[in-house]
Amino acid sequence: MGKRCLTVFLFLLAFHAGAQNRLLIDSLKGVLPLATDIQKFNILNDLGFAYRLSFPDSTIFYCKQAYDLGKELNLSKDLSRPLSFIGLASAYKGDYKSSFDYHKLAIDVAEHQRDSVQLGYCYNNFGRLFFDQGDLSRAYDNLIKAQEIFELIQDDMGRAYVYRSLSNLYKSQGDYPKALQT
Repeated sequence: MGKRCLTVFLFLLAFHAGAQNRLLIDSLKGVLPLATDIQKFNILNDLGFAYRLSFPDSTIFYCKQAYDLGKELNLSKDLSRPLSFIGLASAYKGDYKSSFDYHKLAIDVAEHQRDSVQLGYCYNNFGRLFFDQGDLSRAYDNLIKAQEIFELIQDDMGRAYVYRSLSNLYKSQGDYPKALQT
């Protein structure tokens, strides 16, 4: 009886988690037509990010729209965010060449815009790509760049994100004390 209850609980938990995502996506899609241009840019990015794991093609679709809109609006910051999300989605699809190209472009755009926050996220995401490919040296180099940026600008969300990535890298190397410390 215990296994049956656990199975039902896990099924309900998975269903609830999926429902949460669908609710978010439906909510974002509902407000999109009423949004101002900058709000549309942010909503399109949020939609893309929400789809990244289950439907990476949708991430690419919405983030390409966000990028085009951001260019049209001549945004002075944040233009690299949809490119970075496309890089993540491409990796989830298994298209590592495209992922590499989008991550590199995202870094170039963030550097050009002098957007430290997005540059930190770009380096972190690029580092995750290298980690997933088993290139731990390049993963580490990019993650450390992200960490230095987030420390410099004192961005707690960014720090948490990069510390999680670094912890996974240390854990993969069997350096559990450093993983726990991170």
